[in-house]
Amino acid sequence: MLPTDNIFATFGFPPDEAEELLAEADRRIGEEIALKEKLAGAVTSWMTERQLTHESAASQLGVDLSVISKVVRQHLNEFSIGDLFSMAFRTGKRFAIALH
Repeated sequence: MLPTDNIFATFGFPPDEAEELLAEADRRIGEEIALKEKLAGAVTSWMTERQLTHESAASQLGVDLSVISKVVRQHLNEFSIGDLFSMAFRTGKRFAIALH
């Protein structure tokens, strides 16, 4: 069998099902990335609104300076949604959560 970019096909799912599973996985990953970016954006906008340095923001949020630097640069792979939500929540910003 030839290698494929579809992990579901690699594991033997029928082609139609493999395509559907891959599309669903890509959709969910995209949603997670978008949510992480939105939460990181809330932290970054809070910093900008208050004219905070990275050091000051890190101190106020109780995180390491490297964490703030990664959030500002949108290097979010190592953060969970919970990590980012917790930081954004500590900024005092108001949130509305809608589940569909």
